[in-house]
Amino acid sequence: MKRTLTTLAATAIIATATAASAETVRIAGSGGMIPMVTKLAKAYMKKNPADTIDVNQKSLGKEGGVMSLSKGTIDIAMLSSLEAKDKNLPINAVETAIVPSLFAVNQSVSVKALTGQQICDIYSGKITDWKQVGGHNAKIVVLTRPENESAKIAIRNGLGCFASLTEVSTAINLAKAPQMLETLIKTPNAIGMINTIALDDAGKKVVAIKQDGKDVHTTPVAQWPMKTLSYLATSKNPGEATRKFLQFVKSPEGQKIIKEEKAYPVH
Repeated sequence: MKRTLTTLAATAIIATATAASAETVRIAGSGGMIPMVTKLAKAYMKKNPADTIDVNQKSLGKEGGVMSLSKGTIDIAMLSSLEAKDKNLPINAVETAIVPSLFAVNQSVSVKALTGQQICDIYSGKITDWKQVGGHNAKIVVLTRPENESAKIAIRNGLGCFASLTEVSTAINLAKAPQMLETLIKTPNAIGMINTIALDDAGKKVVAIKQDGKDVHTTPVAQWPMKTLSYLATSKNPGEATRKFLQFVKSPEGQKIIKEEKAYPVH
């Protein structure tokens, strides 16, 4: 009887210790990173069932991620870019992946290739009909992103004629990456700006535009003109599970998942 009680007490102590060591890591931020980080989280939890990685499926944007991290309501912020002003923040930003940005069109659009100048002429309003670039006779629906969003920054920096371009007043500005993808999928004759993660997430529901003869599917990342460096940011003193998750992201298994999501891991 004494041995049974001792065994029960030891089991209770082990169970309590295991429960105490279990952690929940809360992640939120840039919407363009959600699919990739969600897949990383699922793979991590399969190997570490005691921990929970909770990836917010609603985009907060980079600013929302930084704000939530500073308030302590999340443990990791997904940042689709990091500007000079952000480097003074009390955070540890871990370089995670290089993500190409691109222009894509709704399935209804027959045009599959454009020059950079044609893209700029579409976004400035000089070209308004797909017929003008070899497509069918239909008015072009222009979709864009806010100036502080990563896809837009990458395009401003990577496409010369877009650097100081004033967009046509009829362009539809979509605040979040998931909104851009959803609208692009549902809107006939539309063109929009997304990244390779969203492109992969969409399957064949949207079509990537070949730009100046380059195909984002086959062009080496070093030669693709428009891309961003994404980060996973933590507080200065992250918890053990947070550190373990970041180590997993940098592991060979994590790097493989990033590649599967059509991004390029930063070693």
